[in-house]
Amino acid sequence: MSITFKKTHQKRIFQDLVDQIETAIIDGSLKPGEKLPAEREMIEMFATSRNTLRESLRVLEQKGLIEIKTGVKGGAIIRKINTEQITESLAFLIRSRNVALSHLAEFREGLEGNIVAIAAERATITDIKRLKAILKDAKKNIDDDWESFIRIDKELHIELARMTGNPIYTSVIKMVYENIHNYYDRFFPNEFRLVWENYDDLYKIVQAVSRRDAKEARSLTLRHIHKFHDYMKDKEQQEHVSPVVNRSASAWSYKEAAKPFAGQTIRVIGETSLGWDVYNNLKSEFEALTGIKIIMENGSISEVDTKLSVNPDKTDKVYDAFAVGCYKIGSFAEKNMIIEIDELFNVPHIQDPNFDPRRDIHPFVWKSSSEWQGKYYGITYEFIPPIIGFRKDLAEHPDECRDFKLTYGYELPNPPKTFLEYYDLIEFFTRKKGRMLAGIKLDRPFYGNVFSPSLSELDDFYNLLVGMGGQLVTTEGKILSDTLINIKALDYFISLQKFAPPDILEYDYTNKLADMASGYIFTDFSYPDYFAHLENPENSYVSGKLSYCLCPDTGLTNALSHTWCISSFSKNREAVWLWLQWITSFDVQKRWQLKGGSTPRLDVMHDPDILKIPYMPTVNDTLNYLVEDIKLPQANDIYGIGVQAVSKATRGELTSEAAMRWAANTQRKLLNQ
Repeated sequence: MSITFKKTHQKRIFQDLVDQIETAIIDGSLKPGEKLPAEREMIEMFATSRNTLRESLRVLEQKGLIEIKTGVKGGAIIRKINTEQITESLAFLIRSRNVALSHLAEFREGLEGNIVAIAAERATITDIKRLKAILKDAKKNIDDDWESFIRIDKELHIELARMTGNPIYTSVIKMVYENIHNYYDRFFPNEFRLVWENYDDLYKIVQAVSRRDAKEARSLTLRHIHKFHDYMKDKEQQEHVSPVVNRSASAWSYKEAAKPFAGQTIRVIGETSLGWDVYNNLKSEFEALTGIKIIMENGSISEVDTKLSVNPDKTDKVYDAFAVGCYKIGSFAEKNMIIEIDELFNVPHIQDPNFDPRRDIHPFVWKSSSEWQGKYYGITYEFIPPIIGFRKDLAEHPDECRDFKLTYGYELPNPPKTFLEYYDLIEFFTRKKGRMLAGIKLDRPFYGNVFSPSLSELDDFYNLLVGMGGQLVTTEGKILSDTLINIKALDYFISLQKFAPPDILEYDYTNKLADMASGYIFTDFSYPDYFAHLENPENSYVSGKLSYCLCPDTGLTNALSHTWCISSFSKNREAVWLWLQWITSFDVQKRWQLKGGSTPRLDVMHDPDILKIPYMPTVNDTLNYLVEDIKLPQANDIYGIGVQAVSKATRGELTSEAAMRWAANTQRKLLNQ
């Protein structure tokens, strides 16, 4: 190295000396690892004093530009420029409260929103593979390794910055995450629900980047930052607030809380289901514990709707609570038929300290099932995301595997990864009476599927539609029925009818279940409580013979759920609130799940005993692929129009395209679009 410095200006010796060395480092005249000239030599070059030189070198060291080593081989050594010193300064500012969490959140919103948008636009196939590998690693550490999850979270954000190709973004985002993660232990509640929520957000951001959807990636990132800032802000505020009452969980009991309401009778209604029957059997425990009597009624969806539509002023039978499909929340809220649960959630003497839906229920599921216009109107009754079930005993049979490859030219897909593979499986396993199936001669026809277009709630087609990436309407109310993906989904749905029972157009839920249980159907796309019935050996030939998987191609599934709502006309709201908390408690939910229910509680879903249920690992996998159901006040009518459109197409009255265009036009008129 050979470098010379100019004599310093006498009026600003100190600053001029620092500026000269700094400039030499920045322009590359001085490279990392090189030494500055000896002290005596620099004193002569700068024409300055030893004290001034040493003070200047200390400033450069503080800036992270040089490292001063003592000893024979010591001296001032040039360091590689990095963000370490900036990071330490930011950490100090946060600790000293000169940079509040709100300042950091505001900074992140502007920075990271741009980063993910640019990353989405510039992402290569290799970049996307690397992102997904990091995400997969994160998922492995969700349950039991908080530190590793946080490290991987940081790695993913830095990788997104690297994908922009802009080293400034990479450097700054690294600086941010080397500080914000230092404060997670203090400001971020280390709760299982929130870790899953964090992972869920990251998953959706990665999916948007993978689709190169810059606008959606930015939107998801901003929501993620804002949401987690709120959590951290709440935790920070808790540090400065001393609770007036320290109400421990052990001091609270349903028996004591229910004493003022003993003798009251509450009436509830919901859709007929296996889960409802189980609740009906469990209610006696609550009655014995609290002295509150529960009358449970049930019926078909239309029957429940009819009973709830009766004006409470004109009947003696007022329902205190009801379990309804999540898509009806908007309608009921707009009609003032149901109350906000905050009205009861913050009443200490009736609030079970062990229950908090914000912690116990997956946040996306709770929001999808209970939220309307930023307010929450219920507690999730059951979580029933559609999944695919198929006969694993047949898919694994060597004769069938051999014949499939001979017929289609590739290995039998187990499970199917694409909709084309799923179609081939359904076609392949459709057999006439007298043909062989897994080495046995059939005594009746065997059908590939039992997807029915006749279900009043559009279930089978809608499940398939969402799985293929379609939607009838956005959560904001934009009609999408006539988009190309929806038309293709209807074409695909209709194409499967030739592999279904000949009277499939007249099938209802009971017919589907009976056919699957009899063992003469290869696959269905349905709900966890449906498969609970099929896994019961007392009811079903196929118990233990099914495999489960997510929807091919996308993995997407509808975040379908039912929700407990409390009637605005109920005079027993506090007693009802106790009932709803009790049936949503861990112990009751675990027993309910084991008897055929479909719990929304995360801790129950991940309980080792529950994971032994054959379909539950797949149900848990859906948490990464959920699509929010619509909750517009007109949702029921929008679905009803969809039912008519599917009926017109499946019965040959209209083509798929014409049927979906008719639906879209009719739905737009409904919404005055």
